[in-house]
Amino acid sequence: MATYETLLVDRPRAGIVVATLNRPDRLNALTFGMFDELARLAADTGADDRVRVLVLTGAGRGFCAGLDLADAATLPDMTAARFLEGRRAGRGRSPRSGGCPSRSSPP
Repeated sequence: MATYETLLVDRPRAGIVVATLNRPDRLNALTFGMFDELARLAADTGADDRVRVLVLTGAGRGFCAGLDLADAATLPDMTAARFLEGRRAGRGRSPRSGGCPSRSSPP
């Protein structure tokens, strides 16, 4: 299985994958990079017929605080076309980095 920068991924038993958001210092607030990693994880687990369930949890005292305000600060300067560009061109890519495609995203 791939490695991730902000996710801890474990397979505690056959058919089960547990992914832990691993930014406890920021209450696991999501960054655009984390969206990319989650899309890649979804594609990786979706392509593996042995995986029956994916459990998503958070490290530390909170599951997820929402979008990281540092990344949210870039949204007002982003045009709607730029924001949606990743969804159309990249099938699930984040608007900022281009990200990793998600095979299950609609065109």
